[in-house]
Amino acid sequence: MNKDEILKEINDELREEFDKLNEKEVMQNLDSDIDDKLAYSYEEDLLFLDNTDEELTQEASETTENSKTKKTFINIAIIVFAILFILSVYWIVSYKYGLYKDREQFALLEAETELLISNDIRVGYDDNIVSEIIEKNMNDFITKINNMNKHNKVDQIQQLKAKKWFKSLKNQNPDFAFWLTINSAYISYPVMYNSIDENYYLRRRFDKDYSLSGTPFLDIKTPLQSFDTDTPNLNIVYGHNMRDGTMFSNIVDYEDIDVLKNSSEIIMTLGEDTYRYKIFCFTKLKAYTILSDDIYGHKKFEDKDDYKHYINLLINSKNAVYLEDAIPEYPSDILLLSTCSSHVSNGRSILVAYREKE
Repeated sequence: MNKDEILKEINDELREEFDKLNEKEVMQNLDSDIDDKLAYSYEEDLLFLDNTDEELTQEASETTENSKTKKTFINIAIIVFAILFILSVYWIVSYKYGLYKDREQFALLEAETELLISNDIRVGYDDNIVSEIIEKNMNDFITKINNMNKHNKVDQIQQLKAKKWFKSLKNQNPDFAFWLTINSAYISYPVMYNSIDENYYLRRRFDKDYSLSGTPFLDIKTPLQSFDTDTPNLNIVYGHNMRDGTMFSNIVDYEDIDVLKNSSEIIMTLGEDTYRYKIFCFTKLKAYTILSDDIYGHKKFEDKDDYKHYINLLINSKNAVYLEDAIPEYPSDILLLSTCSSHVSNGRSILVAYREKE
C-alpha cells in the first residue's frame, strides 16, 4: 500500500467516526428538543386546564348569580302583581260599595220626599226602607194630618206636607237648595248650594260623606233668587255623568231631537213651591274656551240684549240641538244642567230649559 492509499483509508475512517459522533449529537439534541417541547406542551396544557377551570368556575358563578337575580326578579314581580291585584280588588269593591251607598241614600231621600209630598211611595223601594223613613220622620206629622183631615182642609194639608218635607231635608243639611226632577231622564235628586266652596259636593253625598257620584250642586255664581221679580233668573246646576246611569248621565240622550221634543218638564221643588221648566235646547262644547267661559261665567242677565245674546250663544253653538218653536223670551228664567262629555277632552253636555214668569 502506498502512502496516499494509507492516508485516504485513515481519512475515511476518521470521517466515518465523525459522522457517527455527529449523528449521535444530533439525536441527543433532537431528543432534548422533543423533551423540551413535550414539557412546554404539558405546561401549556396544565395552564389551559387551569384557565378552563377558572372560566368554568366563573361561568358557573355567573350562572348561579344570574339565576338568583332572575328568581329575585320573578319574586318581586309576583309580589308587585299580588299587591296590584289586591289593590284592584279593593278599588272595585270600594267603587261598587260607594255607588251602592249613593243609590241607597238618594233612594231614602226620594222615598221620604214621595211620602211627605204625595203620601205615597214609588214602586220598587224595599218595605224596610219605607218603615224606617216613617219611624224617623212621620209620627208627629201623621198626627197633624189626621187632625187636619177632620176639617177637610185639603190645601192646608198639602202645604203642611211640603213644608214638613223641605224643613226635614234642611234640618238634615242646611246646604239643601231644592229638589230636581226630570221624569223622562230618571233624574230625581237634591241640589246643593255651598256659598264658600262651589265644588264641596263634587265628591260628597247629601250627608257630606265621601262619594264618587257626588250630589248635584248649584254654580256658586248663580244661587237661587226670588222668583217673584221681573228680572230673569239664571241657575246652573252641575252633576256627574256616571257610567251606572245615575246623576246627570241621561241628559246626553237629549242630543236626539225626538227625545228633546218628547221630554218631560224639569221640576224644581222648594217646600210648598214648585217651578216647572220647559226643555228647549241641548248642546255640547269644550270647557275652558271663550264660548264655555261666556256661558258658565254669566252671573245674571244685565238687560234684554244680554239675555238674547246668551240664548243665541247656546242655540248657535256648533253641536246645539233645539226646538225652534220653544225659544224663550225675556224675562223667562233660565236653568242649565251641565255634565261631562267624552266627545272631546274636557267636554261638557248642557241641557237648557226655561220658565215663563207668571
